[in-house]
Amino acid sequence: MQELNSRNIAEIRNQFGDDFVEKVTVSALNKAAPKLQTYISKSIRQRYNITAADVKRKAKRFKAKRSADKVYQASVLFQGSQIGYTNFSAKPKRVTLGRKTKKGRPWGRFRTGVSVKVLKSSGQKQIKSRPAFLAVGMSGNRQVFYRDPRGRKTSTGKTALHSMKGPSIPDMVMASEGDSGEPYDVFAAQEFDTEFDRATDYYLSKMNG
Repeated sequence: MQELNSRNIAEIRNQFGDDFVEKVTVSALNKAAPKLQTYISKSIRQRYNITAADVKRKAKRFKAKRSADKVYQASVLFQGSQIGYTNFSAKPKRVTLGRKTKKGRPWGRFRTGVSVKVLKSSGQKQIKSRPAFLAVGMSGNRQVFYRDPRGRKTSTGKTALHSMKGPSIPDMVMASEGDSGEPYDVFAAQEFDTEFDRATDYYLSKMNG
């Protein structure tokens, strides 16, 4: 007897009909999609200093369903804008500004900057693009800010602050592809084949009692 798997769907359809193929295909897609999400999350976390919970919050799965047009697709969508630096282990860092030359004054001038660790492969790195600092924002969450370089004021007369952010989850998804091994589409195809075989065995066992 010919082996039944996703590579000979036509043979399976001839033997067991469209309804059987549809059930097996939908089941396989919906089992493979969560595995793909986990695989992508693992790839991201191998490269970036981000938690699995942070990645999961930006992911959304769409299940495959049996439909009249007989087009079946399960998908995983990662969305969202850039992520605040507080998600990348932001810490205060003492920054030396330079030597004071006035007599009787201690050597050096200092301010508190911020260091972050975005990539797993690097240590804490000082943010140098702007004079950054940690503070609680209007939302009540601690964030990394810099003051408006042009001195723009808020409605209350204070200097406007801008939050500083790292890459977005979608950016991380693209940059991390292949870090865990196979490209995403190759992994997804392999898992679909595996789940198709399992679903075929399951529904055949139900048919045979």
